[in-house]
Amino acid sequence: QIPGVGFSSALGPAQAARLLDRYLETAREIAFEVRGVRLAGPDHGYAEGWRKYVVQGTSEEREETVYVGFRQLGGKWRVREVRIVP
Repeated sequence: QIPGVGFSSALGPAQAARLLDRYLETAREIAFEVRGVRLAGPDHGYAEGWRKYVVQGTSEEREETVYVGFRQLGGKWRVREVRIVP
């Protein structure tokens, strides 16, 4: 779930990367802080981050919380879900 983008079903890796690129390219990053990481089970976990940025063409600073869900598949951790909350 990304602000300004309607809820969608699962996307493939390439589609998800393009969607995140489009969302992030309109901003100038000021700060990002990882606030926490936790294991929710043997094969999945979550991370919470805080982001501060300025939208291009403005001077208004904005903040949002970023939640990322991970799943371990074949011994590798992969991003499963991204939620951004203003």
